[in-house]
Amino acid sequence: MRLKPFTHLAGVFSAILLSSSAVAGNDNVLGQWQTLNDDGQPESLVEIYRAEDEVQGRIVKLYDPAKQDAVCTQCEGEQLNQPIAGLVIITGLQAEEERWVDGQVLDPETGSEYGCSLWVENGVLKLKAGIGFLTQTREWVRPDV
Repeated sequence: MRLKPFTHLAGVFSAILLSSSAVAGNDNVLGQWQTLNDDGQPESLVEIYRAEDEVQGRIVKLYDPAKQDAVCTQCEGEQLNQPIAGLVIITGLQAEEERWVDGQVLDPETGSEYGCSLWVENGVLKLKAGIGFLTQTREWVRPDV
C-alpha cells in the first residue's frame, strides 16, 4: 500500500508539534530555585537549565557562610575536591509529559547519586530522588527577588 506524501508529512509535523509542546510544558522547572533544609530555611541556590536534550542543575550559591569554600570531598571522578558552589548535581533529566524523569542527583555531602525526577506543582519545584521504591520528595521554592 502506498501512502500519499502529504499524509506522511502531516504525520511527521504532528509528531514534532506534540513533542515540542510536551517539552515546552516542562519549561516551568527552568531557572533558579532555593533548596530548603529540614526547618524550611534556604540552604542553597540551584539553577536548573537545558543542556542540549536534557535538563541539568548546578549549585550557584551556598547560604551558610561557613560553607562558602566547601569542596566535595566524598565525590568521585572529576567532581572530587571541586567547590560545591558551581557543582553540577543534576544530570540526565528527559522530558515526559509535565515532568522531567530518569535523571541523577548528586548529594555533595555524601558523594552518593540517586535517580531523580522534577516537576512543578502549585509554584513549588518537587525533586523526587531515591533508589528503587525508597524515595524522598523535596520541595524547592523560587528565591525572593
